[in-house]
Amino acid sequence: MRQEHCIDIYDLYDEFIKTFLFKGNSIISSHEAILNQESINQTVKNYIDNYDDGVESFDDKIKIQFSNAL
Repeated sequence: MRQEHCIDIYDLYDEFIKTFLFKGNSIISSHEAILNQESINQTVKNYIDNYDDGVESFDDKIKIQFSNAL
């Protein structure tokens, strides 16, 4: 059940679902078809398979893990 004071959040989430999850387009740029099997595989490879449990900050580790991303 939706709460009236959260309508803006619901609208944004609905737009995220429609634009990104259903259409695969970016919600923050004009890029289209970015959510696809290749991008998912690259994310798994860079983030999960290439997991970094070092002492660096999260931001630094992410930059290293995704440095070869397309």
